[in-house]
Amino acid sequence: MPRASATRSRSPRALLVKAARLSAIPGVTMAQACERYGVPLAAVARVKKELDGARPSASDLLLAALTRNGERSEGELPRDYAHLASWLDYVDHDGCTADEARARVARLVDEGLLEIHGLAWRLRGPWPRETE
Repeated sequence: MPRASATRSRSPRALLVKAARLSAIPGVTMAQACERYGVPLAAVARVKKELDGARPSASDLLLAALTRNGERSEGELPRDYAHLASWLDYVDHDGCTADEARARVARLVDEGLLEIHGLAWRLRGPWPRETE
């Protein structure tokens, strides 16, 4: 990817990517993402276009739900995975069930993105990702 947009905006490319990825989560506006990372809206719009809309993956949507759109780095696992599955199905229209939501959380652990201790989870790295 060209680095010209980061130079024009004077914002580090990694922050622009994070803001673009966050703004692709349903319920998060580009303005909110720009405010969180202190980057200009026009620069994020350019990066989002370069990333073909920065469409969130199923893992991104799950992490958005757990972390309250990246505001938290740890918390409690859901007691009722049906509620989580319902939200995931609503935003991604993938027919997610409670068992599937539980399995997706387990995959994030297997991938090294989450740690689970009892009923608590903790992110093992930043989210949204800074990489393209």
